[in-house]
Amino acid sequence: MKPYNVGGFKILKKEYSKGKNKSRIIALKAKNISTNEVVWAIGDDSVCTITRVNCIPKKVSHSSDLIKEIPFNSNSYESVGEWKDLIEELVVNLIDTYLEHNGFIRIYPQWIPKQLQISMSQESYKQVCEKTEFIILHDNDIMEFVPKA
Repeated sequence: MKPYNVGGFKILKKEYSKGKNKSRIIALKAKNISTNEVVWAIGDDSVCTITRVNCIPKKVSHSSDLIKEIPFNSNSYESVGEWKDLIEELVVNLIDTYLEHNGFIRIYPQWIPKQLQISMSQESYKQVCEKTEFIILHDNDIMEFVPKA
């Protein structure tokens, strides 16, 4: 993989792993362009963790190297501050990987990348998302909106 820039980060490496229950785990090694700090964004379809080390192959506790843990259900691009561009890239990679290997992915509406949002006004889309628990994206371009209970 050739390194590439995403916002304020240079993506240096991508790693893929299988998790429990057919989940997919993506790890992106990235360098903060302004600080030169190297971090890992590691996530599946429910949580993203920003760490100073790659925890996937080592299966080690990362509590001392943990920078931030971001549950997708209670956060959004707006709530993650400086990590927005890195997490957005992780989400795009998660979507691609799940669709390729599983045929679908469950994603929280606030994490749908702009390029996948359906063609309706932003206000209408926001109203739909407020009533939606999660969206299931299928590899045949179908989007299922699962309402909140």
